[in-house]
Amino acid sequence: MDRLAYPESMRLLPDALHEREFRLLFFGQLISSFGDRMTPIAYTFAILELTGNVSDVGFALAAESVPMVIFFLVGGVWADRISRVKVMLASDIVRFVCQTIIAILLITGEARIGHLIALSAIYGSALAFFFPAFSGMPPLIVKSDRFQEANALLGLSRNITAIFGPIAAGVTIALIGAGWAILVDAGTFLISAAFLVRMRVPAIAREAQVRNFLSDLREGWAEFKAHTWLWTIVLHASFFIMIALSAVFVLGPFLSDEHYGGASAWAAISTAFGVGSVLGGVLAMYYRPKRLLLVGELLMFLEVPRLILLAVIAPLWTIVASSVLTGVTMSLFGALWMTALHENIPEGSISRVSAYDWMGSFAFQPIGMALVGPIAVAFGTATVLWFAAIFVVISTLTILCIPDVRNLQRRSPQPGAAPQHTSGAAPSLQ
Repeated sequence: MDRLAYPESMRLLPDALHEREFRLLFFGQLISSFGDRMTPIAYTFAILELTGNVSDVGFALAAESVPMVIFFLVGGVWADRISRVKVMLASDIVRFVCQTIIAILLITGEARIGHLIALSAIYGSALAFFFPAFSGMPPLIVKSDRFQEANALLGLSRNITAIFGPIAAGVTIALIGAGWAILVDAGTFLISAAFLVRMRVPAIAREAQVRNFLSDLREGWAEFKAHTWLWTIVLHASFFIMIALSAVFVLGPFLSDEHYGGASAWAAISTAFGVGSVLGGVLAMYYRPKRLLLVGELLMFLEVPRLILLAVIAPLWTIVASSVLTGVTMSLFGALWMTALHENIPEGSISRVSAYDWMGSFAFQPIGMALVGPIAVAFGTATVLWFAAIFVVISTLTILCIPDVRNLQRRSPQPGAAPQHTSGAAPSLQ
């Protein structure tokens, strides 16, 4: 439908939000993401209060990451074979239950580190099913010339809440405790599920013959390894997350507690990241570079200042400012990356390829989360952070030397081209 056919209030919205199913996905994730942004701060400081050991923070985060990595491929196959919306819905329900139990244990004072690790493992398993299904949604519900806009908006649904979620978490933790912040997150999963139930997504074409799980995996792997730009970026991401992001996520809260006044300082740093993410998301809606991955990789250098400033225990405001830059980097890179996937990977394989992407990217995160604390105890937090900064520079320069990464160009879809599902197929809870 032409944009002019919409009411005046709708004409101001980005084109992708004119499509009903995308609106439901967007607003459901906007609400769910608010809780997601509260939980990391609440969870981290709950563990520090419970045990006082920075290594326990890493172990708990690793407990979530390990099953997440293990089940990514299963989630990808199910999302391509069964129903992406149903997979996301089931994940929301499981995560609601996990967060509710964690919140009750913390509020009643009955929580033990073993409880948190076990529930984090279940939560991570559910998350592994959500991400591949979620990654495969845009080609089903938006027109092909709106992929980058849709990806930017989905990023904004997470990034806008990155501003307010940490603030809400800091206030909630200070006033009534971490358990209540996690309980809010639990409630947002139910709201997200309510939006998903209303979605009606056209069925996609699937082969008639019965396929087994391993055949689906092999087909996804063949598609994944066929693109040099794809697997090299994923390999880079896996080490980047293990070394750089693990250092920030584990040591950042610890340094905030030791040198900057506690949860409020880490909330300020996280909020600044959210501000940058929103700026990056808005930029991604309008900035359409021809070479998606060249620009994306150049942005990775903006992670370096934050690592260095944390290493030298710089004034808090400088770390906050550097977190804005990091937020712009992650948000814009994410939109460009997902657009590259949606433009170059067949729709029927996108969830499986995304599963290899997610699994590969997070494959070493459990190792990083588990080892950062003990290594920092042995060699000092500054050493770990300086090493991470040097790694980001060297690894990014290396990736930029690969022609397939530098030269990948965006496609030029016909404006208004329909989503890539089977024409005339009956609606389903896809």
